[in-house]
Amino acid sequence: MNTVPSHPARLPLSRSLLTTVLLLCTPPLHGGERQMEALDRGVVAVPSGERGVFVSWRLLAGDHADTAFNLYRSAAGLPPKKVNGEPISGGTCFVDSDAPADAELRYRVAAVVGAAERTPSQPTPAWQAPHLDIPIKPIEGYIPGDASAADLDGDGAYEIVLHQASRPRDNSHSG
Repeated sequence: MNTVPSHPARLPLSRSLLTTVLLLCTPPLHGGERQMEALDRGVVAVPSGERGVFVSWRLLAGDHADTAFNLYRSAAGLPPKKVNGEPISGGTCFVDSDAPADAELRYRVAAVVGAAERTPSQPTPAWQAPHLDIPIKPIEGYIPGDASAADLDGDGAYEIVLHQASRPRDNSHSG
């Protein structure tokens, strides 16, 4: 005759296993800071037809809630000139409608917190077309597929990682 024990079976836990479980499940006590990439502003300037040049940049995770921006343009090697009257707030883009049409333009952005302007970004050339062509050299016998972006070398700018496959298959196929 089988009897049912009055208490459930217990697994013995070693002290080191219990310590490991507690360490993995306990949040860190150092203020909860998250690890982030040290990205630059990622300034991009694209011609916007008759309207001028559309300039966009990143809002960084460490920026204050009241951060505004000043945008600077330089043309043909001349010193940078501020293109906005008041600091730009409520967004991270601006249309430079006064941009000279036939000049080599470069843009930089400076964060403004309170009345203090921070160090401006590195100058970024405006694209010549409303898109960016990225030349690739496919590996013989391979077909370019998916791409991802990440700051692989820690310089604050994203690199593009391109996946190439010899026999690409849709994930609806087995294997």
